[in-house]
Amino acid sequence: MKRRSHQDWLTLFDQQTASGLSAAAFCREQHLSPRYFSKRKRALSVPRSGFVKIARLTPEHSPAAEGIALCYQSVQLHLPLSVDARWLATLLSALS
Repeated sequence: MKRRSHQDWLTLFDQQTASGLSAAAFCREQHLSPRYFSKRKRALSVPRSGFVKIARLTPEHSPAAEGIALCYQSVQLHLPLSVDARWLATLLSALS
């Protein structure tokens, strides 16, 4: 059995997701044990909190314009203050 690093496993998880294959089918193709793959995925996956940090941007944060910043892990989405509230609620619902 090949010894894999933490990063190796994270890469495998990303490859499985990108492949569109089920975990079992991906493991068959990669000659991996599906049970061990699942065990490692549970152990190494970052827990999702379900929370998105929202901050109001002011000119001191962003000289371009005022707005709203949605931050989740390393992703930031900047929106104008005029964004439709229902659209924003739908977006946040989809992200949770």
